[in-house]
Amino acid sequence: EGRKVGRDPITNTTFSEIPNASYGYEGIDDAVSGAPGPQTAIIDVRNPATGKYVLQVIGTESAKYDLAIRGYDCEMDPSDAEFLNVMIHKESKHTYSIEYSNDKGSQVEVVQTRETTRGRP
Repeated sequence: EGRKVGRDPITNTTFSEIPNASYGYEGIDDAVSGAPGPQTAIIDVRNPATGKYVLQVIGTESAKYDLAIRGYDCEMDPSDAEFLNVMIHKESKHTYSIEYSNDKGSQVEVVQTRETTRGRP
């Protein structure tokens, strides 16, 4: 339906358009020094409808990231898709197409569909 949840770091816009969805960060500080550790961005969509979803990861600097997506079927059996050590550059966008169904035995399907850099596809 084109609704969004999350934050666009380029425009500094936060979206909260998906019912029962949330976006935030979590992290663990160093127990000895108290220095902040790496943060994890979390998007949680409760009871999503069957269909296609699009996730965009927008680079705020050149770095690697990990992406884990978990879906549950109607019996709460999980399925996962992971993308590890993915390189992204400042102002680049990685787009992931997610097919979700809560039918019994369904597996979440995720495909990285394209990368664009500001000003050029």
